[in-house]
Amino acid sequence: MRLFHLIDLPSDLTFIRLEDRFRGKFLETLKEVFGTYQKLGEFVNYTDTGIMDSFRVKNRFTKLSTIIKLAIFLFKKGYRNFNLNKIEKKIVAYRGIGASLIIKNPNFPLREDERMIRIFFHLLGDGYGGKYGVGKPYYRNWAKELLDEFEKDLKVFGEVPHIKRETIVEIPHVIGYILEYIYKVNFESHKSFIPPVIFKLPDKLIAQGIKAFADDEASVEDCRIRFHSSNKNLLSGIRNLIIKKFPEFSGKIGEIREGWTYLRRKKFIRYSFTILSSGLKLYYDLIGFSHKGKVESLQRIIERRKRKWARRDKNITKLLILQSLENRN
Repeated sequence: MRLFHLIDLPSDLTFIRLEDRFRGKFLETLKEVFGTYQKLGEFVNYTDTGIMDSFRVKNRFTKLSTIIKLAIFLFKKGYRNFNLNKIEKKIVAYRGIGASLIIKNPNFPLREDERMIRIFFHLLGDGYGGKYGVGKPYYRNWAKELLDEFEKDLKVFGEVPHIKRETIVEIPHVIGYILEYIYKVNFESHKSFIPPVIFKLPDKLIAQGIKAFADDEASVEDCRIRFHSSNKNLLSGIRNLIIKKFPEFSGKIGEIREGWTYLRRKKFIRYSFTILSSGLKLYYDLIGFSHKGKVESLQRIIERRKRKWARRDKNITKLLILQSLENRN
């Protein structure tokens, strides 16, 4: 499991609030080293009053890049109590640049577990990662169980304030900033893709990612599962991920095909590929769905196919018995 420390985050887009006592000691040590607040401020492009307010005013947030620069400087001077690993344990809240919702009680370093991966793939699928000054990141789906799961998964980032409506969950900008930065992607619908680092993750995490994407962007049909997207590059990445990480699907997955869909009376290109009927049970066992309706549909299809083959085996046995009797005569 990968861990993401302060140094791994987008430092110019992230603002942190340190524990009061620790923040006071941090400022005292900096004043001791630099001699004056003016020199300290100049080092990080602050005024003397600006740098004092940044550390002294209650509930004040400081840009992460400023904290990192100061911490590295002190560490080089031999002040081991202010290394970044210790500082991240003293963060009580963080947020994105500008007017952004505040995440409290974070647990740094952030863990790349199933929760983070599901959130990432949801934002690639039926979500929006958000851009500075544009709009809030959100996840949209009609299935309540998926919104509930997404809501619980947010805890990987701490106590996350969010707005939950019937079909949507809005989240703080900083989550979008962090995920775009660590995975080096763009969440815009026609620019997103599966980054190379995802292919290096354990199969268990990748299965969770594919499942999250399929919950949003796949449909269970009579004898297949169809993945679809208007972003061919993204869809190709999902298909390649399945093939490379789960070679059992060889010969059980279709090629990407081009089709059309209509949205608000406008015609759009839509791409798709399918998990063939021979791979349905395999998909159910290795990846599956969290979407209740899709799980139930897939279970019915698998059960129906099982009964069909059972009847076929019974008929074959009957024919073999009859042939055996004829041969004796």
